[in-house]
Amino acid sequence: MVTIGTGLKYGPEDEVAGKECDVPNWNGPGRNEIYNDSRFKDMWWLEINWTYNGMFSGEGPKEMFEKLSHYGAMGQLMKFVTKNQAWAQYFRVGDTPSVLYLLDPNHNPDDPTESGWAGKFKKPFQEERPHYYTDDNGAVEWDYANPCNTWDNLKAMYAYNKSTLEKERSRMYQALLEKLDKVYGSER
Repeated sequence: MVTIGTGLKYGPEDEVAGKECDVPNWNGPGRNEIYNDSRFKDMWWLEINWTYNGMFSGEGPKEMFEKLSHYGAMGQLMKFVTKNQAWAQYFRVGDTPSVLYLLDPNHNPDDPTESGWAGKFKKPFQEERPHYYTDDNGAVEWDYANPCNTWDNLKAMYAYNKSTLEKERSRMYQALLEKLDKVYGSER
């Protein structure tokens, strides 16, 4: 199972002093019900919390969006949809990292600990959840069992998570543009 945005918060911009751990995750009680049910402790699960934000950070996505908007009907539709939706920053789609995780031709989908188009992940609970992966924290101290214990490191954690996807973006963009050139050729 691959899920997106199931962290306690969406990122540093959502932080409210004194209420750090009160913001519900995107998947709400349903996510917690599965996570807390012992029948699912061996389930293969990649839970992408903040890493996906690397899809939208910096100038790279804006430049890529402009390039994509010149590819036929698809490009025009993307431009139209994002123009009319406040949440649609460039070509923002919440499930994008889950698709990228499976599409990356140089990535073994059975090993989220390898860097790939969706970023890099780790097994925070190797003994009790041997097949559960979530955002890699690098050298940032982070208590995966109780994030509120290390909440002061949120901004560093968030930045590191995003960076694992940002490092892969140019490779991903190049592969996409090559495919689109084959499909659209001189139509663009």
